[in-house]
Amino acid sequence: MSRYLPEEIIGDILPRLPAKSVLRFRCVCKSWLKLFRNPNFVKHHLKYAKQRNSTNLLLS
Repeated sequence: MSRYLPEEIIGDILPRLPAKSVLRFRCVCKSWLKLFRNPNFVKHHLKYAKQRNSTNLLLS
C-alpha cells in the first residue's frame, strides 16, 4: 500500500476521514480502492462517523 507508512497505520487513519474525502481518495491507487470496498473498512468508517455525529456516512 505504501512504502512510507505501515498498512496498519493507513488502515487506522483512512476510516476516520469524512465520507467526501474517502470518495475522492478512491482514485489514488488500486489498493486504496480495494480497501474502501472492504466491508471491515465500511464498518470502521461508520463507527467513526457515528462518533463524530456526522451526517456524511459512507455507504457502499
